[in-house]
Amino acid sequence: MLKNIKNIAVINLGYIGDVVISSCVTNELRNNFPEAKITYITIPRSKGIAPYIGGIDEVVIFDKDNEQKGLKMLPWVFNFRKNHTIDLVILLNETFRSGMLGFLTGARYRVGHDSEGRGWMLTHSVPWLNEEKNFKIHISKIYMKNLEAIKIKPEKFDFKLNIFRADEDSMFKKLTHEGYNNEILIGLCPCAGFKCKDWQVDEAKKFIDYINTLPDHKVVIVGVKEAQEFAEKIRALG
Repeated sequence: MLKNIKNIAVINLGYIGDVVISSCVTNELRNNFPEAKITYITIPRSKGIAPYIGGIDEVVIFDKDNEQKGLKMLPWVFNFRKNHTIDLVILLNETFRSGMLGFLTGARYRVGHDSEGRGWMLTHSVPWLNEEKNFKIHISKIYMKNLEAIKIKPEKFDFKLNIFRADEDSMFKKLTHEGYNNEILIGLCPCAGFKCKDWQVDEAKKFIDYINTLPDHKVVIVGVKEAQEFAEKIRALG
């Protein structure tokens, strides 16, 4: 394992689900580098959930589609390096852009998948296997392979979100207002924005019907506008 690591950056330019899953990486980094400062770099769409990720100290926003798109990333990099001296950067995306971003942070150690011709940017590269490209293994295991490259390989790993008391009170109030009291609620987010990840309506209906057979269990569909439309389709099935 690497020594004298005081500042770590984790780059994840994915959406909310990817950020939540990446908590397995940040938690393990915290376990192995308890004194290090861990900075989490993500996109505006994920900034709401990122502060809840276990193990991190700071969230920095990188707007890959607008304000920092293309060469416009350079002022952002200059400002970031002015305020951060990074020893280790972990790249959780396989794109050339995220590889370049990691390279430009100036980190001594740069860990990520050898994908899209970015291997020269990395000090510790991870093979980009066909089973990963085709999502034949869980995304969490793909993420954790980055840590294996620096000799961190836990027998088990966990996901962790820190829930703040103010948010817990707010959600309890909202659920009580909607008529939920002592039920065990199962949150279902059926629409990820990518068809390959979205639930099929008939599959979701079978899942909900099964949960409804369990005493005091309910399913709550969450998400954006598409999720509301999805819920209406399920109701139409009766």
